[in-house]
Amino acid sequence: MTPDELRYLLQRPIAFHRVFADLAGGATGGLFLSQLFYWSDKGSDPDGWIYKTQAEWQEETALTRWEQERARKVLRELGILEEQRRDVPARLYYRLNVDALASMLNHALKDEGSPRASVRDTTGKDVQSRNHYHTETTAEMTNGDAANSIDRMRRAVRGSLGRR
Repeated sequence: MTPDELRYLLQRPIAFHRVFADLAGGATGGLFLSQLFYWSDKGSDPDGWIYKTQAEWQEETALTRWEQERARKVLRELGILEEQRRDVPARLYYRLNVDALASMLNHALKDEGSPRASVRDTTGKDVQSRNHYHTETTAEMTNGDAANSIDRMRRAVRGSLGRR
């Protein structure tokens, strides 16, 4: 394989936010949420709605139909993902609920330091975090620093969407 072929194959990386995996119950939900977060300020809809086909989600994330549906279900139940059917033929539009996402992250940081700490899984059972954030970088971060980061994220996404 030539360097040019390698660059071509690797030209479309996906930003995966580790904290989203904890929040969404695993890598699949975290990957879907990371991609939704990426697209949340890229659309032209002033209310933040985006349209993507199942095939487009799969092309971007490699998530199968069933993985997408499971991730969407979890994110809807958490109140992070809003969906709306529109048009004829019907198309499924998506919107990230930035306030719900920021609130969950803020709440988790204040309570346990883990985004998954007070979230319930789809069976109604409490889910405990699998990640205890034992790294030098995150251990040095205070709750105030994290809350400020989340507030900056909320303002940035709201500003770019021009809504709420």
